Amino acid sequence: MDDRTSGFVYNRVGGSVYDQTSGFAYNRAGGSVYDRTSGFADNQAGGSEHDRTSGFAYNQVDGYVHDRTSGFAYNRVGGSEHDRTSRFAYDKANGFMTMETITADGLMTEFSLERILTVPKKYKYETHMHTMEASACAGSTGAEMVRAYYRAGYSGIIVTDHFFNGNSCIPAHLPWAQRVELFCRGYENALQEARKLDFHVFFGWEYNDNGAEFLTYGLGKDFLLKHPDMLSWPIEKYLRVVREHGGFVSQAHPYREAWYIGEIRVFPELVDAIEVRNTSHRNPIFDKRALELANKYGLCHTGGSDAHFAEYLPGGGMEFDCELFTIEDFIRAVKEGKGSVIP
Repeated sequence: MDDRTSGFVYNRVGGSVYDQTSGFAYNRAGGSVYDRTSGFADNQAGGSEHDRTSGFAYNQVDGYVHDRTSGFAYNRVGGSEHDRTSRFAYDKANGFMTMETITADGLMTEFSLERILTVPKKYKYETHMHTMEASACAGSTGAEMVRAYYRAGYSGIIVTDHFFNGNSCIPAHLPWAQRVELFCRGYENALQEARKLDFHVFFGWEYNDNGAEFLTYGLGKDFLLKHPDMLSWPIEKYLRVVREHGGFVSQAHPYREAWYIGEIRVFPELVDAIEVRNTSHRNPIFDKRALELANKYGLCHTGGSDAHFAEYLPGGGMEFDCELFTIEDFIRAVKEGKGSVIP
């Protein structure tokens, strides 16, 4: 029988039905359904389904689901899930999994899958890093740092290159305006690279005063251009003027001991925050003392990696429950205590 309008064909002898338009075929004798377009087949007698495109198969008799591509299997009767690729297993009956110990059959046994799946998304930002465009001690460009942090799962970075009174690679003999333009190259190159990705880049700098260093956020190139005499200011004036103009200052690694730091000096009454975690430190006492200082004076907490190379990211920074789109978002979140320092 042939319906030329719809393209439907039925063969009474073989019991096959075929729709020439959709490519759908059904064989009543064998109970098989096969869609020639998608490659999907169902045998109603055996209850098996197989999608030839994705490699997915389901057998209704034993309740077994297997995706041949990913190696994922699920048994509806036993309630067990097992990913043969990663050896991940979840037992719905017992409701647990583990990331620590895996038994011989691949069953994880510590953390609830529901808990993990319902954890809110965290947005991770680097607050302290350098580029080779402006920092003499850095080994990667702004663009390279962006790609590295993007691959590492961060949502954004704050470029904080060493200013002219720190470990800067900007020639000191150049006119002030030219020096500022060169200083901002690392940030600008990072920003240009970030526009190709779903990634944020904010501007800041690390100001140095005889070994005491201050992460300065919230001000831009225009502030630097307007103050060509700033290097002559006492540190007290610098901190005051920056904050009067809307800047936010966190004293970086205040208790670090290093060859370039002749004397440890802290300024808790003159800053907004303390960098309580610097993941480039190998001595935990540096961060322990920084945290005690911040808590003693009721100051905000920041944390960062102090990264200098795309090949080595110490993994620090801060996490937030919401995405930050501007440096003002970052400052506001830190002031309101909405960010957490990555340990």
